[in-house]
Amino acid sequence: MIIITAHELGVWAHMIERLDIVVPSIIVRDEALFYTRKECGIPEDINLRKLITQGKIREIAASVEEIADLQNIFDSIFLSGLHEGESEALAILKSDRVTEAFFCTSDIKAIQALAMIDKSDRGLSFERMLGEVGMRKPLPVHYTDGFFKNILSDGKTNRILGRGMKRTDRRRK
Repeated sequence: MIIITAHELGVWAHMIERLDIVVPSIIVRDEALFYTRKECGIPEDINLRKLITQGKIREIAASVEEIADLQNIFDSIFLSGLHEGESEALAILKSDRVTEAFFCTSDIKAIQALAMIDKSDRGLSFERMLGEVGMRKPLPVHYTDGFFKNILSDGKTNRILGRGMKRTDRRRK
């Protein structure tokens, strides 16, 4: 949703000029195929495959092991609420394979998961991302820094209490 919202707000082109944008392969393949009747297809400025070919953004894919490692943390109910593209991004962050990347989302479960894998410092709100490139726009609450921080706090609480996490067998043998 961040890419589509940035496009709709007219800030996407500015963002890709000012930031090194890394997009999970699932998002490239499936999720950013935002079709508009007005443009009779995918808007050119968010045609991710074309932007990758042009070297304007980068694509990254999680390995099977990285995905499995992430899935071994969460219980099945919590996992079912995570979007595949965001799961891929979280798996990559958890692996520390890409240390300079930040995760930007407005999805509640994904923000909570970020805290639950102890990577809160690697996330940022869309509002903060816009600020990083010197822009301000009026945004719905779920894109604001305050919202992002509140949901991160919920995720930290989940982690401490074990909510949404797989249980480990703590019985003594």
